[in-house]
Amino acid sequence: MENKQEQQVVDTTMSYLTLRKLLGALGILLPLLLLIFNEFKVQASISHFYYTKSSVVFTSILFAFGLFLFSYRGRLKEKELVSDKTLTNIGGILAVLTAIIPTAVCQLDNCDFTGIQSSLANLSLEKGVSTQFIHNDKWIGITHLICAVGFLTIMGWMSFNRFTKGNTTPRKKIFYRFCAFMVWLPIIALGVLMKFDLKFTNYDIFIGEWISLFFFGISWLVKGKGLEKFGV
Repeated sequence: MENKQEQQVVDTTMSYLTLRKLLGALGILLPLLLLIFNEFKVQASISHFYYTKSSVVFTSILFAFGLFLFSYRGRLKEKELVSDKTLTNIGGILAVLTAIIPTAVCQLDNCDFTGIQSSLANLSLEKGVSTQFIHNDKWIGITHLICAVGFLTIMGWMSFNRFTKGNTTPRKKIFYRFCAFMVWLPIIALGVLMKFDLKFTNYDIFIGEWISLFFFGISWLVKGKGLEKFGV
């Protein structure tokens, strides 16, 4: 009986480590995979790959985020107002909503939305595009933005507040909190740029999102002991 309980603990631990590693790896690889499947044609943001040949990759990985986060239970013995499970469930819902509520196809006032819509609608699956919902609605775009920002914000909070609990070394705590700030910092910076209608390049959002996703990914990967053989 005791051996069976021990085995269940080992299995559970292994599954949680696997979930963390999968989440981390997908976070790091998402921007690169989108570029590869879109023939290295950069878009204005990660979300705009929904309207390219990488649309299936984009939606699939976001749904995978949702599935993994729904499966994640986190620290079971912590008595807090909001549990790990609640946070990851909310994060999973936001990831799925980010996938099914796409960003506006064109955010410029003078964009030829009708032409873009017609072009995308006429592309066949054989050409690598499976975009189902094409829109240029401001409020749908804002809803998408809120979901995406909410997802990354929660992932940053997991790193800052949850990964630093338990049997974690002071060095690791500093690392996890640094990752959290690097998830949040690009979001804040992009918000400031958008507020004052400023930009450094045409790909500021894409670059900022890549940075956030990388540090979200590396944090979960380290928490899942995916880089132990490198001494991390």
